[in-house]
Amino acid sequence: MSPATSVQAAPFAPANLPTALPAAVPPVVTDTLIIGDSVLAAIETSSTARATLAARHSFAIDAKVCRRLIARSCAYQGVTPPTALDTLQADPGAYGTLIIGVGYNDVAIGGAIDTLLAEARSRGIEHVVWINYHEAGSYSAIYAQHNATLNAKRVEYPDLSVIDWDAAVSEHRDWAAADGLHLTPAGTQAMAVTIADALDKLGPPPPRPVNRCASARVSPGVSGAPWENPGPAGLYPLTAPVRFVDTRQLSTPVDNHGTVTVPIAGRRGVPTDAVGVAATITAVDACVTTYLTAYPCGSTRPDTSVVNAAAGSTVANSVVVGLGSGGALCVYADGATDLIVDVSGYLAPAGEGLTPLPSPVRLIDTRPGTTHLLPDARRLAAGETLTVPAGRFEPVVGSGLLALNITAVQPAGSGYLTVFPGPCSSPRPEASNLNMTAGRDVAAAAIVANRIGGPGDFCVFSSAATDLIVDIEAVSLPGAARVGLREPARVLDTRRSVIVSAGQERRVDLIAGGDPKPTDGVGIVGNLTAVDPTSDGYLSIYPCGATVPEVSNLNVRQGDAVANLIVTGLGTNGEVCIFSSVTTHVLLDISA
Repeated sequence: MSPATSVQAAPFAPANLPTALPAAVPPVVTDTLIIGDSVLAAIETSSTARATLAARHSFAIDAKVCRRLIARSCAYQGVTPPTALDTLQADPGAYGTLIIGVGYNDVAIGGAIDTLLAEARSRGIEHVVWINYHEAGSYSAIYAQHNATLNAKRVEYPDLSVIDWDAAVSEHRDWAAADGLHLTPAGTQAMAVTIADALDKLGPPPPRPVNRCASARVSPGVSGAPWENPGPAGLYPLTAPVRFVDTRQLSTPVDNHGTVTVPIAGRRGVPTDAVGVAATITAVDACVTTYLTAYPCGSTRPDTSVVNAAAGSTVANSVVVGLGSGGALCVYADGATDLIVDVSGYLAPAGEGLTPLPSPVRLIDTRPGTTHLLPDARRLAAGETLTVPAGRFEPVVGSGLLALNITAVQPAGSGYLTVFPGPCSSPRPEASNLNMTAGRDVAAAAIVANRIGGPGDFCVFSSAATDLIVDIEAVSLPGAARVGLREPARVLDTRRSVIVSAGQERRVDLIAGGDPKPTDGVGIVGNLTAVDPTSDGYLSIYPCGATVPEVSNLNVRQGDAVANLIVTGLGTNGEVCIFSSVTTHVLLDISA
């Protein structure tokens, strides 16, 4: 097998190894950092392999057993190694190339690739070379998904190259140990030559997108005053979501600790008497790990968050929150990022009330073997729009607005979902509700009008192939309890108390900031966040005293911070309960 002509264009496999290095090959000096897990640890401990690589390139290598990419690593012989991200950030060297040979201990790698590429760019590293995964052993299906994710990311990032180690080992079985993954002495030598060949083929660095993050500054804080609560309000859906802000159209992103004022009342279909808003807020290509807070302008910024985003990632979440001075919404960014605000509805003194369902109801689940409402529903193809006839479901009949929870399951690549009212043949709005990365299950809330174009149809567009789950959490009906907006407040933060254990139900006493329990209400609107979960899993929130629902509100990934809008009823003594399938810290913020 001969190597490909350029690692920029396609992955490559090593040539059959010569018995000795050809004397005619001149040494190429490239300062390279190699970060590996237990597979590459064999190179670090092999003087022969190190000499082979050093004859052609200068390098530093750090390979540790049990290492993961960005999630907290597992422990080996009582030692938990730093992640690949931690190692890169701690290394003081100036490198032109970064080689990543980590991921066999990870369950998904899409977000980690984004984060490590962003960190490499911030360090001025010109090339990132990723060694793909041999699809062998008990977790071969996971490694196959890793490789699919890598191939998709290679198209997205021009400065990412991929070494096709899987193809190489498939032709040279003697390079792998009995587990199919770790290297034999011959495999160790082959890996060293493969890495040297990859470095030989790196040409001038490809052009990169303009580094908008370089223009970000630290913004001074914004002072505020108490917010005047407008009293109960009704929900009005817009006929289609409307984009109010997209900072990618401006010269700079939102600054570190910056606040964006978004005037909404009296603009773009929202009346002047609007007192609140239902919106989707998106952090786009975050410059650093950050969070976003939404609150009424003119008031004091609360200690809450609506979006948590890692460096380089794009994350969306929905919010229901009051409007403040000048009918404006304020969005604070702890770290610099581009920002999108899409509005799907508003709150005004009249209008329909919101009724949380006793338990979320699953309308659609396209995964094989499931039938929910649409027995012929199937995995969405890239660019496909699914029509959801929600009007067939009895609690939806007569409602003007639906509060949904949508989940993308095992998406094939990066992309987004957009939820909008029918008819689905109408032009799709320039808005999104959920952002996807390959192989990662992710949930997001959506609020959609339920009257436009027919008996309760709404539409879900996907820019990437994915399975889809749609659950209804609440409906708006005439005569139902109207929404009592309040200043966003944090009512639970287990980082200050006791972590929620896997399989545990946590009861939440809804007293925040001296306010009494909302016993005169029927439910809450808020934001549920999982912080540093110890494994992948999910969270569900529901009225205390009710049975744990069979649907989830939040899908979490090990080590991440993930948030989602929730609408739920109140249970015993005005309390809500949270069930977690994993051990994790949990935050709950309420805004209505």
